Amino acid sequence: MQKILIVESFNTPRIAILDPKMTEKLPPGLTASTGMDAMTHAVEALQSVQREPIADGLAMHAIRLLYRHLPACVENGTDLAARGQVQLAAAMAGWAFGNAMVGLVHAMAHSLGAVARVPHGIGNGILLPHVMAYNLDHAAEGYAMVAEALGVREGGMDERHAAQEAVTAIASFLGRIGHPVRLSAAGVKAEDLEKAAALSLSDGAIVNNPRLILDAGEVSALYRKAF
Repeated sequence: MQKILIVESFNTPRIAILDPKMTEKLPPGLTASTGMDAMTHAVEALQSVQREPIADGLAMHAIRLLYRHLPACVENGTDLAARGQVQLAAAMAGWAFGNAMVGLVHAMAHSLGAVARVPHGIGNGILLPHVMAYNLDHAAEGYAMVAEALGVREGGMDERHAAQEAVTAIASFLGRIGHPVRLSAAGVKAEDLEKAAALSLSDGAIVNNPRLILDAGEVSALYRKAF
């Protein structure tokens, strides 16, 4: 089994209605994981080989809003002001990756969904800091922009240092919102990793990753780090 995307003009929405009341009773775990799905959309848009200035702006503001408001949504589902800001962030992140596309995090999460039935947002959230660290030397400019959006880039900090701070901040953010941080905690078994790694190489998202990947062993090593 493989998760694939089917997109054409008849199934693309013409309008999005953002009503925070509709998500008021979403449980904390689902709030965290769907929020991290949006965060991953924004971060991967900033490091995609197809990134462009308009998508960059949308992605950066989406990251700012998610970092500021998602914890409040997790802690208090009735905080509709925070939920409204997160919905705006998710919409902007969607626009960003619709233009710039996503990368290795999504390829790996899609494959885990097919092999181990891991919910998409949980897979993205767990894998995001590991893939960022893997891509660091190939996406320092984009990740430095992530650091700016997160507020962790200090004056005089070079791009690579800022990029590393972004990786650390994203990893810390997972704990702050109570998101799983290990694949084993999401029900993945060790024997799932090799199969998912092989499947990731044929996922369409992988071609937009800033670091070229031709060997399933590299993907498998990332899965093991996150396991």
